Amino acid sequence: MNNSHSTTHPDEITTSNKLHEIIKKEVSQNNGSIPLSQYIELCLYHKNYGYYHNQLHKFGKMGDFVTAPGISHLFGYSLGTQIDELFNHMEHKNIVELGAGNGQLMIDILSHIGDDIDTYYVLEISAVLIFEMQQKLQNAHPKYVSKVKWIDKLPIDFDGVIIANELLDANPTDSYIYKDDEIYRIDVGCVENKFVYTNKKYSNDDIKMIIDNLPEITKYNNFIIDINLNSLQLMKNIANSLNSGYVILIDYGYCEREFYSPKHMNGTVRGFIHHTKVDNILEHPPGLMDITASVNFTAIANAGIANGLDLIDYTTQGAFLINCGILNHVEHETENETQVTKLKYNNEINRLTSINDMGEVFKVIAFSKNIDFYDLLGFKAFSLARIL
Repeated sequence: MNNSHSTTHPDEITTSNKLHEIIKKEVSQNNGSIPLSQYIELCLYHKNYGYYHNQLHKFGKMGDFVTAPGISHLFGYSLGTQIDELFNHMEHKNIVELGAGNGQLMIDILSHIGDDIDTYYVLEISAVLIFEMQQKLQNAHPKYVSKVKWIDKLPIDFDGVIIANELLDANPTDSYIYKDDEIYRIDVGCVENKFVYTNKKYSNDDIKMIIDNLPEITKYNNFIIDINLNSLQLMKNIANSLNSGYVILIDYGYCEREFYSPKHMNGTVRGFIHHTKVDNILEHPPGLMDITASVNFTAIANAGIANGLDLIDYTTQGAFLINCGILNHVEHETENETQVTKLKYNNEINRLTSINDMGEVFKVIAFSKNIDFYDLLGFKAFSLARIL
């Protein structure tokens, strides 16, 4: 395999080489190219060699990225505070967490409101991650082990709260270019054993309707248009699953006007490996790198509404956490601590809430269904719903 990569670990090379051949076969069997979303799907979720299914380390300082729960337990504490408020207005005190990663958010929510939860469902399809989470749960909260249930699909007629942190960005997206009144889908081909981008003329009425209604800038200058049909389908599945309760989704992204703006004319698909951003995901071997795309929250809001959910609100992660009392939590926890410990906590909270860090680019969107309480704590101030 000719793709360059800095690692020389034998397990990584073997894993990636096998996945490379699988993808190359898919390309060959599909007239020389596959949709970008299919390439990303195989890279991330192939049952044996995909990034989220293989044995390679992913989370934390020694992995490829750090999520908010990995920065501070007060992220989960704050989200737990919001969920606990919702439980006061619900008969069934259940949670479904979608794509729980290494389980840290689950651990922190259980630490805060574990006694109030009836059942905590974790929807995860990676056996590697499930094993890691089960070990972590047993070590941290053996008394709550019986409350946690592992599932591989959304439950039917669920009553409770559905949450997801950094899940939408991991849904494989497709990208398109509009040229001379024609739509071209960006595919992945293979030339001399290297994966390359290729444009394929594409005719689909649903996609054309979406693109026709996008901001005018997307029609010019080879603007790369990311459209994530997988996320729209997920919203439909969530709406169909939920009988009564709430949905809270946290991720990085923008409203549609900003999503399709000049600063994103090259699209939002990128990779992360060893905490370094990779702009061209085809330049690195498959299966060894996280691949992500920013979220179009306007599309998420519209999909939720179209499938029967009530949009509650939309705001930044920083505003949500502050509304949920994260500053009060840290002040209480550090009251009798040393200055060094207080500084550590303050640095963590700053990363989560600052407009120069995760606080601004990460957003929180909430929906409800068949329930009448809408005045959620996390959205008391700084609503952005008007810009969706």
